[in-house]
Amino acid sequence: MTTSPYRPVSQQGWHQLRGAVALTGTGFQRVTHRVQQMHERIAEVSFRNLSRAPLVNVGSAAVKPLHDGITSGVYGAVRGIGGVAFRLLDGLLQRAEQSHLRQLRPANMPAPLLSAVNGAFGDYLLRQRNPLALRMGFYHHGKPLQMTQAALHALYPQASGNVVVFIHGLCCDESSWQFFSSGEHAGNHPYAELLAQQGYTPFFLRYNTGISIEQNGRLLAQMLNKLYAAYPQPLARLVLIGHSMGGLVARAACSHGVASAAAWSDRISHVFCLGSPHLGAPLEKVAHLGTRLMQAFDVTQPLAEMIDDRSTGIKDLRHGKSARKRPPLPAHVPMRPPQAHFHFIGSTMGLRRGNPLTKWLGDGLVRLDSATADHLADDVSVLEGLNHMQLLNHPRVYAILAQRLGLTEATAQ
Repeated sequence: MTTSPYRPVSQQGWHQLRGAVALTGTGFQRVTHRVQQMHERIAEVSFRNLSRAPLVNVGSAAVKPLHDGITSGVYGAVRGIGGVAFRLLDGLLQRAEQSHLRQLRPANMPAPLLSAVNGAFGDYLLRQRNPLALRMGFYHHGKPLQMTQAALHALYPQASGNVVVFIHGLCCDESSWQFFSSGEHAGNHPYAELLAQQGYTPFFLRYNTGISIEQNGRLLAQMLNKLYAAYPQPLARLVLIGHSMGGLVARAACSHGVASAAAWSDRISHVFCLGSPHLGAPLEKVAHLGTRLMQAFDVTQPLAEMIDDRSTGIKDLRHGKSARKRPPLPAHVPMRPPQAHFHFIGSTMGLRRGNPLTKWLGDGLVRLDSATADHLADDVSVLEGLNHMQLLNHPRVYAILAQRLGLTEATAQ
């Protein structure tokens, strides 16, 4: 039976450590190969210039084959020795794993670090079935939820008919919704906590942000199917709240839900996008332009290829959606649930909205016009003085959520 590429092998203990070694080994091989290419192309320019000089050209023509042979041999040896070393290390780890020595069992990689690695290389990890590849799921206190009615009833004995799903952004995990809730921000209460007081049952999604946004939208639609089927109460109202890339994934999931006539899509009342780059993110636009420029010159092409190894998820942010083309939905199928209210929230970093720089700086990562794409939303809100990450947990953001949801007690103190 063929294993789905979206069902990675175990992420625990030795498997995870071996996955990290495998990724490091691949990175070592790729970097040394790109460095060799740059070395050779720089040398090629030098020898080409020398070949045009009288007298010197004779000597350079004789030296070039020797130089090329030595260069190829040295880099080949480095890659060969490195490959042997990483394979040997993997073999030692495999033997240690099979020994079942509890005292040698390694700790799991911290979840935030694992999520960051997936954001950068998640599509590659999935293709290689690397144990570091994240599988989408709902998490509670760092543990994946079993999507069965019995498990959810045990965890949420007082589950209400109102559910809110939180969808994090690039290189993050569900813990990001707890940011800015300690120290000088101790007065900030996470949105999930406040909404729970208002009768909403919160669910937190964790997913591989390195794969296509469109693919993550499809997977989220499937997860919402499971949630709808396993939820211990009749689902009356479903709210999606996505930060940054999470808002784009929420929109993609809605499209898939409508296209498949999913029951949960009829229950969506609101979709909130917090600082989501609906029209693209400037950093990825710059990275794309930079790689295209570097590809125009032989010497910098290897460097461009190194930068181009970034994940599909990151590349999708250039447009604010998946770069992969997909068949359009039939004319009679809307791109979003007709009853759902889409609300986009953007912010500016300490600049008033009338300031000319506001449009360009936005929240520091997403331009204001991209975060508040009016033609895609039912209404928008702009908050002054908040950066991109502060949108994850701030009383002013919660006040908007509560007001749009019709909550009378917006306790965002």
